[in-house]
Amino acid sequence: MKRLVLALAMMALIVAGASAIDFGANFSMFPEEDAQLYGLTIRSVGEGFIGFDLTAMTPALSTAGNPLENFIDLINNRDQIDEAWFLPTLLVNASMKPVHFYAGAGPFIYLEKLDGKWRPSLADFIFGKVGAQVNVAFLGAYAEAGVLYNWNFGTFFPLYTFGVVLNF
Repeated sequence: MKRLVLALAMMALIVAGASAIDFGANFSMFPEEDAQLYGLTIRSVGEGFIGFDLTAMTPALSTAGNPLENFIDLINNRDQIDEAWFLPTLLVNASMKPVHFYAGAGPFIYLEKLDGKWRPSLADFIFGKVGAQVNVAFLGAYAEAGVLYNWNFGTFFPLYTFGVVLNF
């Protein structure tokens, strides 16, 4: 696990030296499971032809309330989180300032808490997405449509994400 995190951090640092970095938070909807996901992202969109996005997210503990209530519940009960998703994505960007369009793909890394320890696995899924980000000064907002493809069963699962970022 430590090697995976170190490799992803090194990749982000290498790419970061050549481009601007955005740090942000996102909200995703996974309609197939009627799930809400909340996450953090480090990304590079709009500064060059090639970019990256590293997103970490976790499902809400409950979908009974509205997204804000579910987010507060997740923060207050963070010790009950037992799964996390990592989506490292290589992006191809096209910029028409202030709007930046992108598309990308990458692996789906799943972490599950078993017996108090986090255990990573590469799931039988590939993740792909297309999106647009609007940057104004040091703020940005984005919307994207993604898909998880399970190559064992040949099935697609849609994922819709909205997020805000700070540009550096």
